[in-house]
Amino acid sequence: MFAWYRKSSVCFAYLSDVPAHVTAENDSDKTFEKSRWFTRGWTLQELLAPESVIFYGNEWSEYGTRQQLKERISAITNIEEGALENRPYFKIYSVAHRMSWAAHRQTKRVEDMAYCLLGIFEVCMPLLYGEGERAFIRLQEEILRETDDQSIFAWESGRLGARSFLSGMFATSPLCFAGSRHFIRGWRVRNDVPPTVTSRGVRIQCPLVLRGKAVTGFSYLVLDCQDVMCDQFNEEYMAIELYNVRPAPFYCRSQPWELVRIKLTDAERIGAKEVYVQKTVDPDMDPFTLLFPAFP
Repeated sequence: MFAWYRKSSVCFAYLSDVPAHVTAENDSDKTFEKSRWFTRGWTLQELLAPESVIFYGNEWSEYGTRQQLKERISAITNIEEGALENRPYFKIYSVAHRMSWAAHRQTKRVEDMAYCLLGIFEVCMPLLYGEGERAFIRLQEEILRETDDQSIFAWESGRLGARSFLSGMFATSPLCFAGSRHFIRGWRVRNDVPPTVTSRGVRIQCPLVLRGKAVTGFSYLVLDCQDVMCDQFNEEYMAIELYNVRPAPFYCRSQPWELVRIKLTDAERIGAKEVYVQKTVDPDMDPFTLLFPAFP
């Protein structure tokens, strides 16, 4: 579908909950901003892919074009005006940044929250309804086959939504990227080995900073990712906390509800280390099974 929208000259977006008598000039109740159209997963590609988009209210009364309304649309969706104007150049935005565009959107079927993003990331994969959240995991695996952008790991589950204090390397939904809008790929913590998905988990080479001498088994994995809104932008990189679940180098993510900032000088001093991080962790599993595994 994304390819068809991209090849189209114009897309007509019908907003049934915008009254016919309302126009862009007299919309004092902000019915355009409140439209359900901006909360649906599949309409994201309808907004971004076509060369032109014309919005219509109830009874097909014309409301305005994407170009005319770009400032308001940007405020509604948190999508930059540049992305609304320069539709072929999504790759200039990091993976985490693009994921944030879908963070507050919804689909009727869980799997569609992944499938509606295939075109945004220019990847292909089979549509397997019934797999649930596994669809979003597969999407991230496919993205990693096309890019080495480590911002894909810069997500937060939210403390209230976290089902366990241990998790896998991959997010369970775009909502985890709600706070990742300002994340970009870094340029200093580079290595020659891109992250890859293996039978042992996600293999990645990054600086691994020990959390502290008094806290055994926990480390910070420094990602090649920065937050442009951070006061120390040029000095800090995003990091995730890992727990050593088996003899090194095997880990899972811990405290997935937060990201940590590590000073660049600390990361450079330590150098890169190759580790394997579990792709997923069963939220129903007893955490102690991972924290204290039984060995023969």
